[in-house]
Amino acid sequence: MICPIYTIVKQGKDFQINDKRFYMPGASIQMPCPECHVLKKHDFCEHYLSYPIANISPETVGRSGNLVHLQCEECDHEWEIEVAVNVSIDVVIP
Repeated sequence: MICPIYTIVKQGKDFQINDKRFYMPGASIQMPCPECHVLKKHDFCEHYLSYPIANISPETVGRSGNLVHLQCEECDHEWEIEVAVNVSIDVVIP
């Protein structure tokens, strides 16, 4: 039996995920508040990205619009971070 060889070609282009409320169950960000250093967790199962740009290139960083608004419950400090959403594909052979 000959085993087929699959090749996945990545074009390296970013694209918009056409979903107004793009949730990612199981994904979260934990980081300390820049002001009081209390650990803040942002869960993408509860909070969504709106029309995120996937597979952003180095040239797109800072302009992707994939911004996450964070607010510390301890000191009420607010800040934003940019996140990268990467989509990949693999061949699964049973």
